Amino acid sequence: MDNSAFSYVLDQCPLPIEILDDAGVLLYANPYFPLYFSQDYQQFLGKPSPSLSLPADENWWEQAKQVPLWRCPVRIPRDPGLFIDTLTVFPLVPEAGVPLYIVVHADTTQEVIREEAARREQGIALIRSRQAQMGDLLSLIAHEWRQPLTLINSLVGNVQLKTELGSLDQDYLREKLDKITATVQSLSQTIDTFRGFYTSLGTAKRQNLCELATRAVNLLKSNFQKKGIHVDLEFSAEDIPLYGFAGEILQAILEILQNAGDAFAEQDMGRPRINLTASTQNGKALLLIENNGGAIAPAIFPKIFDPYVSSKGENAGLGLYMAKMIVEDFHDGQLSVSCHDDWTSFLLEFPQEDVNAHNGS
Repeated sequence: MDNSAFSYVLDQCPLPIEILDDAGVLLYANPYFPLYFSQDYQQFLGKPSPSLSLPADENWWEQAKQVPLWRCPVRIPRDPGLFIDTLTVFPLVPEAGVPLYIVVHADTTQEVIREEAARREQGIALIRSRQAQMGDLLSLIAHEWRQPLTLINSLVGNVQLKTELGSLDQDYLREKLDKITATVQSLSQTIDTFRGFYTSLGTAKRQNLCELATRAVNLLKSNFQKKGIHVDLEFSAEDIPLYGFAGEILQAILEILQNAGDAFAEQDMGRPRINLTASTQNGKALLLIENNGGAIAPAIFPKIFDPYVSSKGENAGLGLYMAKMIVEDFHDGQLSVSCHDDWTSFLLEFPQEDVNAHNGS
């Protein structure tokens, strides 16, 4: 190539560029081209370009010459590992009329690395959020178990005392044993309620949105009762199916419920209420979670799902951000928020198409 303005521009381009003739012979390569090949690229001048040997679509060079603009991802073997590259080919017709072709190499390796790093960060955020939920739920389990365990201990103590005094009769023993059995069953039900929450993603299965919403409310029931929060559940059907991960959907619902509890804690509410309504519409499973803990401030509203930003603009962790990620990234759904008067509403939408496709699950 001559020292024209055109070749000067190509030399300054930060992307590797080569110019080939119709047979794929390398006529020119800019200074960035050697970055892609460990060999001395000068040896290829006047010979078939090394790009022709890169793995891409079969007969990619012949295909590239047939269209005005051709683009295809390829993998370039280099140490260390593989580089991801995108070849872009377009024709150049000089005054001589002999067709030439410009081949631009766009290295997308760093973009792929950034995407993988983002996915790792997303996974770490999920783990941290689950750990925070674990601490909260373990506290709830301890609270739920403390009274039954105290009752069992008291019943055993009464039986032991009667035995030592020699006044234990069969009816009294049977009564106390029945109470102990009922209390143990209550403890077992508590375990069943929490079971599955810490299950890893695994394989998506058919879920019942009504059951998951009920489980979430039951997990927080005693805590809400202690705070005077009244919870109403309304389902349009007993079974509203969707296809997904039970533990993650449960976590998303819990995050929103706990966010409502936090909103009530920030103000003196006469009658704090949370309403959950599950229904179906246009092929979607819907769960509407409303609370009368006050409307979100307009300045905070656009940032409601940002990490570490609460509905009041405070550093409150990953709660609502994680809920949105679970609904939208894990289940191809949508999580939105709206306000009316003193009510804040979160709408979880899950597609139901996959349910019909996996009826056997």
